[in-house]
Amino acid sequence: MLVSSFAFAEEKSNFTSQEWFDQGVNAYQQQKYDEAINCYTQAIKINPKDAIAYKNRGNAYYAKKEYDKAVSEYTRAIKINPNYADTYINRGLA
Repeated sequence: MLVSSFAFAEEKSNFTSQEWFDQGVNAYQQQKYDEAINCYTQAIKINPKDAIAYKNRGNAYYAKKEYDKAVSEYTRAIKINPNYADTYINRGLA
């Protein structure tokens, strides 16, 4: 079991930004918000210009009722790409 856990961890270490993003979406849909935040964080480390990853990380913080963190993430997303209207709406709701 330990070997397969290690292999899975090693496999994840080779994930692309998109793969981390997709894992975040899946975790969020399963209401695993901490896991989603982790996945989006990994995606952002690889691609710090991904406005949607910041927005989605904000959504996960919002779901956890961590509104200050959500606002911060939405603001980062807006700085990267000010053309996403829903990010402004989300920030206003937080």
